[in-house]
Amino acid sequence: MNGRFFGGRTVAAFPMDGSQRYKKSGQGVDLSGTGLGDADEHEAAAKKEEERLEKYASWLEKGGE
Repeated sequence: MNGRFFGGRTVAAFPMDGSQRYKKSGQGVDLSGTGLGDADEHEAAAKKEEERLEKYASWLEKGGE
């Protein structure tokens, strides 16, 4: 896998030793079933997404203006 191209980027793969701390990214990533993440945070994100979709549906019903 190391050195291959994916999505216009080169993949760097190496064994993890646990000393490196990475910043969280990819906010849209679903962590369900992995034991990672916070359930309350997931619920808040789901509620926010539902509100966004309701607003978008309302906008579409009005003709998209």
